[in-house]
Amino acid sequence: MRRATRAGELLRFDLALGAALAPERNMEARLRDAPRLSDLTEARDERARLRDAPCVADTADVRDERARLRDAPCVADTTDVRDERARLRDAPCVADTTDVRDQRTRRAGAPSLFDPVLPRLAGFDEAGRGALAGPVVVGCVSFPPNFLASTERVTTLLAGVDDSKSLSAKAREAAFAAVVSCGRWSAGCAAASEIDRLGIVAAAELAARRAYRRLGLAADLAVFDRGLSLGKPVLLDPDVDKAGGVLPPCRASSDPSDIGRSSATTVQPSSQAVQQRRSAEQPGVAFTKGDTRSLHVAAASLVAKVTRDHLMALLDRSFAGYGLAQHKGYGTQGHRDALARRGPSRIHRLSFAFSADEADSQSC
Repeated sequence: MRRATRAGELLRFDLALGAALAPERNMEARLRDAPRLSDLTEARDERARLRDAPCVADTADVRDERARLRDAPCVADTTDVRDERARLRDAPCVADTTDVRDQRTRRAGAPSLFDPVLPRLAGFDEAGRGALAGPVVVGCVSFPPNFLASTERVTTLLAGVDDSKSLSAKAREAAFAAVVSCGRWSAGCAAASEIDRLGIVAAAELAARRAYRRLGLAADLAVFDRGLSLGKPVLLDPDVDKAGGVLPPCRASSDPSDIGRSSATTVQPSSQAVQQRRSAEQPGVAFTKGDTRSLHVAAASLVAKVTRDHLMALLDRSFAGYGLAQHKGYGTQGHRDALARRGPSRIHRLSFAFSADEADSQSC
């Protein structure tokens, strides 16, 4: 029950974030999918005609009666017969009745101008930022909007989803399986050599761009854990409840060449930032401890952590003697002792392999 409640809290944050998107985006989608006024008028007229039409069984009886009256002599016509003949002449046939019924069913399922339109979010988080060895891995997750519309379904299927650091290895594996069965996901990596050449921040951005490209779809808004981006400025810690409906939709395509390669910075929400948001140039928003607030970011943290743990277990076979499968490349005392004995391998980050500050920045 507690896990389901936790998933519900993460979902509510993402729904509030989606509602804070620019209102013109939601109206544009509603207008695109809504039936035309002429269609509505036509459907209303058809509904009125269908309401007064005889049922299929009545039509069969009427057809027999029509044949009988057609052959009756005119001198025997009475007022009732004449009225009946007129009614039969104008009655819809069985095929007409079926078509109208199908039309009514289709119109009943058409979206209204006032139906809510849930945006598509993409959550990003990384694992391995402070490790001494191995790549930095960024996970990217996007759940279908129609899936998020059912709170009960989300809290049931994703009950175990939370910040990966708060879960045991067994719980992470179970939650990861739930995430990949309910949404689109991908992972991107930047190798130790790229971290040494670019720096950890730029390397994490590179991994995020690779993950976004592999996701294979364009999101309406990218949501990051603080310190991560696609290489462009992001809005840091906006007040979702007071965003005023001007959060920027993500206009970047899934091609990283269209996203940009400049070094990322974070900006505080100010009057200047609001103007930037209105221009919709920024590709997303970032939140401090986003993996404890957003369902998408929490799911992305699971993808990043589980993917990297599996990768480090594989690397341990090729680079034995460092204990990579146990500490996952982080700066434990056992890892430092192995480095002192054996020296760094080609998967170690030479730019900060012996820096205690960097190594202790994250736990394994």
